Amino acid sequence: MHVSRSTAAALAVVLTVLAAPAADADPALPVGVQVIAHRGFSATAPESTLAAMDQAVAAGSDRVSIDVRLTRDGVPVVVHDLDLARTTDAEQKLPALSTWRVGDLTLAQVKTLDAGSWFGSGLFTGAQVLTLDELLRDLGPSQVGMTLEVKEPSLYGGAPGIGSAVGQVLGAHPEWTALRTDGSPRVVVESFDWGFLDGMHTADPQLPLSLLGYYVRSADITNRPWVREIDVGHETLSAETIQQARSLGIFVGTWTANTSGDLQRAIDLGASGVTTDQPTLLRSLVSSEGRTATSTVRATAPPTTKVDISASATAPVGGRVPVTTKPRGGNGVGVPWQTVTFQSRLGGVWRTVGSTATDVNGAATLSLPVDETMRVRVLSGGSTSTERGIAAVVPPVVPPAGAPRPALRLAEQARPATTGADPRVGYVATATWKAMAGRTWRSGCPVGRTKLRTLQVSYWGFDGFRHRGTLVVARTSVAQLSRVFTRLYAQRLPIRSLRRLETMGGWSTAVGRALQADAGFGYACQRVPGDRTKVGSHARGTIVTVNPWENPAKVGGRGTPDTWWLSRGRSMPYVHTAANPVVRAFSAEGFAWNGRYGKYADFRNVR
Repeated sequence: MHVSRSTAAALAVVLTVLAAPAADADPALPVGVQVIAHRGFSATAPESTLAAMDQAVAAGSDRVSIDVRLTRDGVPVVVHDLDLARTTDAEQKLPALSTWRVGDLTLAQVKTLDAGSWFGSGLFTGAQVLTLDELLRDLGPSQVGMTLEVKEPSLYGGAPGIGSAVGQVLGAHPEWTALRTDGSPRVVVESFDWGFLDGMHTADPQLPLSLLGYYVRSADITNRPWVREIDVGHETLSAETIQQARSLGIFVGTWTANTSGDLQRAIDLGASGVTTDQPTLLRSLVSSEGRTATSTVRATAPPTTKVDISASATAPVGGRVPVTTKPRGGNGVGVPWQTVTFQSRLGGVWRTVGSTATDVNGAATLSLPVDETMRVRVLSGGSTSTERGIAAVVPPVVPPAGAPRPALRLAEQARPATTGADPRVGYVATATWKAMAGRTWRSGCPVGRTKLRTLQVSYWGFDGFRHRGTLVVARTSVAQLSRVFTRLYAQRLPIRSLRRLETMGGWSTAVGRALQADAGFGYACQRVPGDRTKVGSHARGTIVTVNPWENPAKVGGRGTPDTWWLSRGRSMPYVHTAANPVVRAFSAEGFAWNGRYGKYADFRNVR
């Protein structure tokens, strides 16, 4: 209803009505209560983002309450604070600035900011600040209404400035400016600056406006007969205020009640709408009392028959990966404003890691933390997507220009299903011992099967992926080596491969082939090239070789297997020098680096 009083006699009638409410507008009668989601569903998603707005619709809110400011280049954006530091990464992205006021930044600058990473566990990383136009386009096909607060309009040129800009955007969206079938407005503009509202009414007498404040008195209403709504702080809202406004057919909103007690008080007083961070709780209270608003007609979502899921096949370990889903109905079209639940498989068990709602196109995205054995799926509308595997990676090794590649290329080792280095020690199995006989062990070697152990361990490969390797080492060294490789893994130090030597060749070829292939190894009873001992320094299982191609043994003036890598001046984590992290990791567990003898790839247990 649009209230208009233009004569002194009419005003006198209004004052009389305020003193004694009319019987046919009895404010004591229960009324429907609109659920108004404060800055979207800001308890479950970063405020004022598209995810928060979509979740508000999915939760059955009647309206969303938004705040609008103006960028330096005149674009209305959905932001509450004067400064963007609290709700974005502006301080990191724009460090040269001392403040990050919306009005000092262009829209292009604002759009570079991440408005979601600060919230909760970072699931909404990558969310952007919305323009008013973007928000109206996304929620337009829904039935949700909107309370639009213009923040501090005097900072943005008042009614001729931000008021005109907001009016132009609204004018481009007739689906928002048209009245509902019951005659109520879909969007209402409000502000604490009532002089600004006076200017807005002058510019557009048909624009629905609301007086926003801690107190709204009868004179405030009678002095502005064009008022469509009032919006009063919930702490100061009174039954008298509600009675006065409702007697004139004016909608009474209140903000921002969040506890059960405060919400119930607002309902009991007879508020027409309650702005809250907890729309689900308010909706539950309203529904239980039969006070659901009848002005919002919600379309029934089609049943979900399929849930699509997409994500990158790889993602940086320790980072995040955007996972997108799209529930579809029987017609194959995406289902908008549908709750979707993202799950990750951890320890063999599917666990929920986050939820959100789809947008106008039926799509939703969450930014999930990258787990090393990551498998994800999405649930929506009783349907479940297929599983999606995402491999955790680190930056691959990029050799220096001109560096020769290993002479032999081996098939990559298996990628592990477990997380971390996961060292596993075992006895030398019968099948393994048979394979070693005649290849890496012969009668007369200084140690036998009982003094050896197998060590399976995960490592970060030169290709950036995780792999699983196996060594045969001395029983007395295996615990120390488990800790060494755990440390190397944690530091993400690259290893080309780790292999049992008997898999590389026969008695006279295995060591040479391992060096040519850049394969790390442990126990080796046969002679190692350049070793003058009878059976080789690896024959007791207390020496481990790591990345031998990049760390060749120095034999005279030559390098085995290749001379190019003999220089120790290169600062790369896989080229061993006295101070590099690989050497330090072995040293911490009692292994001496044999670099002083020109055996740059070897580490010897000296404990």
